[in-house]
Amino acid sequence: MTLTFKSADWKHLRIPFSYYLLPVFLFALAFIPDPDPTRFLLVFISLHLFLYPSSNGYNSYFDKDEGSIGGLRTPPKVTKGLYTLSLLFFGIALLLGLAVSLPFTLLMLLYGLVSMAYSHPSIRLKKYPFGSWLVAGIFQGYLTFIMSLSGLGAGGLELLIRPEYALPGLLTPLCSWAPIR
Repeated sequence: MTLTFKSADWKHLRIPFSYYLLPVFLFALAFIPDPDPTRFLLVFISLHLFLYPSSNGYNSYFDKDEGSIGGLRTPPKVTKGLYTLSLLFFGIALLLGLAVSLPFTLLMLLYGLVSMAYSHPSIRLKKYPFGSWLVAGIFQGYLTFIMSLSGLGAGGLELLIRPEYALPGLLTPLCSWAPIR
């Protein structure tokens, strides 16, 4: 079986758009006194080149947007290949995550599943304006901050409740919730 993907499939991954979450990653990095370069690279690649693009592509597949969305002025028609490509990217992200740590991978899995629930027709969090805004901010802010910290070596799942990361973690959703004019 040969996997082939159309250029439209790749466009829907919106890899450049994934860098909007870079400030949260860099904020987490500021809490790591002596970051390991290999870990840094693995975490950066798994998040920014695979996990976030996977989420973008998956949601584009189900949303079938025709108007401007996340860096695409006129999104191309979605194909079944986009669905496959987004799941392939998700799998690669998780495999890279396992090279970092199991807690980091579990946090990526949680992020990915909630992201999928955002647009999947059986759940479609997106249909609840306030709830989806709240969930997106928390997961693209707080969870991304904690996920990045974990990947960069600050700890495991206990980071979700460690007091020294609570305030900075709770500030990060403001990046997503801030109004754009």
